[in-house]
Amino acid sequence: MDGHSLQEQRGVDRCALLLSAMRALWGAVPRSLRAVSVDGRDGTINWLCVFDGSQTAAETELLQEAFTSVVADFPETEFRENYETIEPPRKARRLMELVYHRAED
Repeated sequence: MDGHSLQEQRGVDRCALLLSAMRALWGAVPRSLRAVSVDGRDGTINWLCVFDGSQTAAETELLQEAFTSVVADFPETEFRENYETIEPPRKARRLMELVYHRAED
């Protein structure tokens, strides 16, 4: 970044977004989750969860509920959510801000 906050550049407060995402993940991180990342480009908040392939429908729903908490914190913003399976040892894809990343060999 060039000294300007994400909010100044794109209308989304970076710190508020990161704190919202971290709070949303409290108690919502299943074993199958490899990474969660967010970004606020172009006035749209993007949410990406990467699983290892062992996730259940209930675990995906848990992360969808966490995403709903983030949406509630930014009522005037557009959103996109994405859930991917990328099995290790392939590297997990990520967006601008990494919120959670599990330890892997």
